[in-house]
Amino acid sequence: MDENLAQMYFGKGTVQQNLERAVAEKRLTMLADGRYALPRQGGGCNQLQVRNAPDQTCQIYTRLFFQIAYDETAVPYSCRNCYKVKVVPADFSGLIALRDILEKSSYISKCGVNPPGMYSRDVYSGHLYLNGLEAARDACRDMQNRINAHADMVGNTELSIKRGCTHFEAVCGPSDRWTFRDGMCKIEESLKAQCQSLPLPLSDYRQRRMASMPIWLQTAYNIKDDSYLKFTGGKPLHRPTVTYPITEPTGPITEPTGDEKPDSADS
Repeated sequence: MDENLAQMYFGKGTVQQNLERAVAEKRLTMLADGRYALPRQGGGCNQLQVRNAPDQTCQIYTRLFFQIAYDETAVPYSCRNCYKVKVVPADFSGLIALRDILEKSSYISKCGVNPPGMYSRDVYSGHLYLNGLEAARDACRDMQNRINAHADMVGNTELSIKRGCTHFEAVCGPSDRWTFRDGMCKIEESLKAQCQSLPLPLSDYRQRRMASMPIWLQTAYNIKDDSYLKFTGGKPLHRPTVTYPITEPTGPITEPTGDEKPDSADS
């Protein structure tokens, strides 16, 4: 990387200092050949990547550029044209229908559940990744038609368009006000060339699809969304507990006197 670019300040230090700190903290690995490698991240199956980008560049953009080089103070230049169509189904049944729609499309996409603590307030959601606002608008219209034609996509399904990652907006402000400094394009080109290709997912799509279902079902059960019963043959995920009245029954209560004669069967 050009020395002048490496000395640009972002957050607590220069790009070079931020990279060195990440290596020391084991958030980034320096290989023997001088290239960088991002440690593999463990992850659950809350969100199912229906179709990944061929080179999985989002991992490099969000982790290497945004989190490390820019110390979470600047949106990567490479993300400037990233727009997403967000689809929010009404219930669990709608989530499964959305997965079916995405599997039959060619969009780079994901869908699933959002655990507590995430930025999203929606329990179920899906995202389509597009290059540019107009492409996102076209995809939004296409998805609306696909949703309308799907027999199981019932209820109020919400569609919206957002720019970049939600975390970017939470840290760097509204996406319509993002700015990009001179030199960022060159920094990112250099870092991408220095970064080792990311490993492919640990399992194939069929395995990840199967692994996501128990998590999705449990989420539906937890929020009392009984539309999940359609996919369990009507069987509840857990047996209901026995409950008791809060107040004692009213009316006379006959107390045993001890003089009752036993039934003939017991004599």
